[in-house]
Amino acid sequence: MEITLANNKLLQTAATTGNGVAVDLKGECREIVAYIEGSGGVTAGKVKIETADDVAYAGTWALVGTEVTVAAKSIVNLFKTGCFKAIRARVSVTIVGTLATASGGSTLTVIKAAAGWTTNLYAGCTVTMTGGTAGNIGLVRTISSNDATTLNFTPALPFSVANLDTFTISGDVSVRLDAN
Repeated sequence: MEITLANNKLLQTAATTGNGVAVDLKGECREIVAYIEGSGGVTAGKVKIETADDVAYAGTWALVGTEVTVAAKSIVNLFKTGCFKAIRARVSVTIVGTLATASGGSTLTVIKAAAGWTTNLYAGCTVTMTGGTAGNIGLVRTISSNDATTLNFTPALPFSVANLDTFTISGDVSVRLDAN
């Protein structure tokens, strides 16, 4: 008889780095599958699936399989068999976004001429204004949609995006677990 210990359990959802939720598998597990998914704004980063004897263990957890490189809009499956007591996901190399320079925009858009972005690749990601128009620097907005050259976001910035303003597009990574 097969017992499901975790079904589509969210282990990690992070925009940068850190340990995810630890799941107690009670040492009964025979198979685990970790689904590691990067959002559209991810350009680099790595995730480790780790195991320990207890979910509260504060030391160094053991690596399960190999470290997984996160890619934009892709899902990597990590399948392992064995007896695992506790499992967690850890972002081991910071999830990184894209730094770019605007050619213009408005209070609700950033335009990057000839960017060549795939339509809606960045929907749900964030745009952070990093340089240029002083009143916008450091502000973060959620991207609602994009086309080849324009990011659309809400809420509005206090000032229109100007030529040569700099920004980052950032996404995140999520890790889900099935175990039986």
